[in-house]
Amino acid sequence: MKRSPGQKRKLIVQGISLFVFLIITYFASQYYGKIHNDSLAWTKNSYSVLGTVIGLNSEEEEYRNRKGRKRTETLYYLQYRVEIDGESYEEFSEITHSLYNSLAVEDSVDVIVSQSGDYFDLKANVDEAKASNNLLGYAVKVGIFTAPACLFLYYILSIIFVREAANALPEGFYNNNSWLDIDDFYLIWLADNQLISVKFDKNEVSKVQNAYQKQSTLDEIISLIKKPKVITIPLDEITEVTSKHNSDVLSISVGDADHSIEFLNQAVKHHALDQIKTLLPQHLIHTTNKKSRFMAVLPWLVVAGICAGIMFFLGKSILSTLLALFVIVKVLPKLIARLISPTVVQTWQVPEVSS
Repeated sequence: MKRSPGQKRKLIVQGISLFVFLIITYFASQYYGKIHNDSLAWTKNSYSVLGTVIGLNSEEEEYRNRKGRKRTETLYYLQYRVEIDGESYEEFSEITHSLYNSLAVEDSVDVIVSQSGDYFDLKANVDEAKASNNLLGYAVKVGIFTAPACLFLYYILSIIFVREAANALPEGFYNNNSWLDIDDFYLIWLADNQLISVKFDKNEVSKVQNAYQKQSTLDEIISLIKKPKVITIPLDEITEVTSKHNSDVLSISVGDADHSIEFLNQAVKHHALDQIKTLLPQHLIHTTNKKSRFMAVLPWLVVAGICAGIMFFLGKSILSTLLALFVIVKVLPKLIARLISPTVVQTWQVPEVSS
């Protein structure tokens, strides 16, 4: 299966992000392991005594999962008393559900005490800490922090690098009467004087791409899609077509119905437009409007100004940093592109009837 330049770059970015994740997690695990071992150093010279359970308690705690949905979990606590060198101490400790169920008030529990008597903890907690005293255990604990960080890195790298080249016609993603958009999940097809748009799910990209590159028919490809969204536009009923030279979208109107037809990149859209415009109704009038540089960059200047105002209001914060990143990655490239190459709008529309 032929891959587009964007797909190839995506694989590279995925590889880089995975490599960074493994490296960071490894060194973070080593560091965490050192801290963990230091925290258990007192157990090397220790002894065991019996403590007495003086209280058991459970609490419901609410949290949000990775999808932001509210969930609850039950936490279990033990209060115990222990005598060390003639002194009585009371302590709270979080325990497992199984240990909670096996204990009752006045029961005895094993407590590990340092030789100096300065540190003590439940034997169950010490055993659990020692059981996770390995590189895999450390990796699991630090992974909950390094994984989101590397996912964020992947997201940023994807925004910056994983884009289809605007002026390239990638082989295997177009022919004289059809165009495949694997970024927005559309298949556009010219057949029987109709422009057919087929929307598919992002999880179906691979099979649609494979079938398309094997030169399958439109019906064969549609049969592979679980829930295809098909829009058929009769070319002889089109009343208006609008194309911006720096956009990968064609805006098409049929009477009161408006359609946005998306393509893989600008070059693919222009290739499709060359085929489509020859089939448009002959009474449509073609016009070209070249925007001034100021008018081309004005929308992005407004966006940049709004972002700057919000950042000023927020001051030094994470949200302000994210907004600055958005401006650098998204707004600034668009602004520069419009400044260098102002928007040219081509329109085919029904001529106005003079009164």
